[in-house]
Amino acid sequence: MNKTIEKAQKKLDLISMNDEDYRMYEMREMAHYDEITLKHTATQKGIKIGRKEGIEKGIISVAHNMKKANIPIKDISKFTKLSIEKIEKL
Repeated sequence: MNKTIEKAQKKLDLISMNDEDYRMYEMREMAHYDEITLKHTATQKGIKIGRKEGIEKGIISVAHNMKKANIPIKDISKFTKLSIEKIEKL
């Protein structure tokens, strides 16, 4: 069926609904949009967490390489903002 006709049919169906059916339709639509919003929010949170973890791993890798290059631990801590204890464990 043609997309325009499908759209028109949906609108006709909506305006033909009784009050109870229309309320049920609205509830389903709201639930659907809530689910989309929830998934989007979860995705964004996952991306944010992933970036943070990636940055932390990068900093640890740099600190590890600096330590292997015999750069003083105080300097490594100063540049990476990692604690001296954490750097000593690398």
